Amino acid sequence: MAWRVMSEPSPMTANVLIDQVRSSFEKLPDARKGGNHQRYKLQDAALSAFAVFFTQSPSFLDYQVRMQKQRGRNNASSLVCCASDPQRPANPQLAAPEQAAVFPLPPAFVVPQDGHDKQDCEMAASARWLAQWAPRVTQWGATTFLGDDLYCHQPFCQQVRAQGCHFLFTCLPASHATLYEWVGDLARSGALGTVVQTRWTGRQRLSETYRFAGDLPLRGSEDALLVDWCELTTTDASGKVLYRNAWATSHKITADHVIDVARAGRSRWKIENENNTLKTRGYHFEHNYGHGKQHLASLLASLMILAYLMHTVLDLLDQRSQAVRARLPSRTTFFEHLRALAQ
Repeated sequence: MAWRVMSEPSPMTANVLIDQVRSSFEKLPDARKGGNHQRYKLQDAALSAFAVFFTQSPSFLDYQVRMQKQRGRNNASSLVCCASDPQRPANPQLAAPEQAAVFPLPPAFVVPQDGHDKQDCEMAASARWLAQWAPRVTQWGATTFLGDDLYCHQPFCQQVRAQGCHFLFTCLPASHATLYEWVGDLARSGALGTVVQTRWTGRQRLSETYRFAGDLPLRGSEDALLVDWCELTTTDASGKVLYRNAWATSHKITADHVIDVARAGRSRWKIENENNTLKTRGYHFEHNYGHGKQHLASLLASLMILAYLMHTVLDLLDQRSQAVRARLPSRTTFFEHLRALAQ
């Protein structure tokens, strides 16, 4: 989504954000051939669709499901040729260890690509996202990409570095045998860096052990990318392991900031948590109303993500939104009131 750049800072209110959405929708290409039957502008149709997701209205979904059960068909399939399975997006998001909020970035969707023989996949979609959006992200300053073990492989890591960015990916022994052979050798020789600290949670005292090493081969080949590695193991007073994870990164890790690196790696749980928010907190992301012959599912999913982004920004920056949410802390109650006012 290309946001309008203001000449002077403006407060982030609902009206300001909706004006920016409207300005972006005005730039949407209109493939219609023209004629008297075109009563509505394309941006008006887009805003109407967006309003459904902004208010978290479940009526369209509920009605179509009930019609499908009662009649064996629904308006979505008969009018816009919808199927039932949603497309899966590769949806990078912005997160930071010190911040509770997560901000979604434009998604890349896993869809069959014209002219490609191989089936599309999450890694291919992520590579497309990097090529399209990473140059814009780097304008904000140093950026580190987080990801699970799926991304922690040399081709994708090199693509991230080629864009001038860093990576911090979960690194599992099962998929990185060579790297962990080096870790084992360093551990046996006492050459692994180690930092231990204790932390009081309010109910129990935990011990956190950080191990780290630099310049380890990411794979078993002569051209292997060299990465730094760190591991966090959390135990309770009895020695029971409560948490263990490890990461490979393009950042240089030292004893002075290994804790910060691990904290950044762990912040990825916020992204996973907000993905669950899109599925279970009123956005109906998993249902997605099916997909059409071309771009319907991607359009609807994008509108859901855009609505989530606006809700996040308003909760964080709009004083009136904050005041209302303070009076109506339940999301369900808040959106019930919002829909009542909008009807």
